Amino acid sequence: MATIFAKTPTDKALILGTREALIYPFSSPGWADIRLGIFLSSTNATNNDDTTGLTESFGYSTVADRVWVGFKDNSNDFPNLTTSNFLGFATQQVSQNLSQSALTNAVLWTTPGTSFIYAGTTKTNGPNVFSADFPGNLYPGGYSSLMIIKVTRSGTTYILSVSNYGNTVNANYSSTPTIAEIRTALRTNTFYSTITATIPQVPDAVFVYWPFYNSKLRIHSIALEKFA
Repeated sequence: MATIFAKTPTDKALILGTREALIYPFSSPGWADIRLGIFLSSTNATNNDDTTGLTESFGYSTVADRVWVGFKDNSNDFPNLTTSNFLGFATQQVSQNLSQSALTNAVLWTTPGTSFIYAGTTKTNGPNVFSADFPGNLYPGGYSSLMIIKVTRSGTTYILSVSNYGNTVNANYSSTPTIAEIRTALRTNTFYSTITATIPQVPDAVFVYWPFYNSKLRIHSIALEKFA
C-alpha cells in the first residue's frame, strides 16, 4: 500500500507499494503543449530509506512486468493494451533487470541496458537508446533524479520530446526535489529525441508504475504545466 514518507523535513515523498501505480488525472481542455516533470528515487521494499539491496532480475510475461512513466488515459487499464494509449518511457518486453552500484547505491534499470520511448500502443524508438538511473543516498549529485517529458499535439498527432542527459532519461539530480526546481527545468531545459505518434485518445492522466519486488518507487515531487 502506498505511504507518505518524510525523507527530509521538507521532502514528503509518496512511496508506491509493490506493483502499485500512480494514476494522476488532470483536466486541461484544448492543450497544445504540456510538460511533466517528476523527481524519483527507489528504496528497499522493506525500508522507506534504504537504498541498498535493490538488485533484481526477472523474466517478462505481461505489461505489468515493465516500468512506465508518462501520460495515459484516465483508466485502470495498463499501457500497451488496445484499450489504453500511452506517451512516455517504458522498459522493453524482455527480462527486467535492476543493477546497482556498490559505490553510490545508484540504481540503473536495464532491459538489458536500454529503455525506449513509447507512444500509443506501439513501441517507438527515438534517436537514442536510453537507460535510467535512480541515485542512492550516497550519490554525490543528489538522492533523486528528475525526468521530464514534453508533449505537443495537433488533432490526433502528438510530438513527444524528452530532456535527457547523455543516453539516460535523467534531466537532473537533486537532494532538494521541489516543485519550484521542476518548474524552472520545464521552462529552461533543452528537449531532444523528438518522435511523432498518432493516437485517437487525448491523454488525461499521469501514469507511473514500478514492477520490481525488491524495491519500491519514491515520488518526491511532480509538476504538470500547460504551456499552450
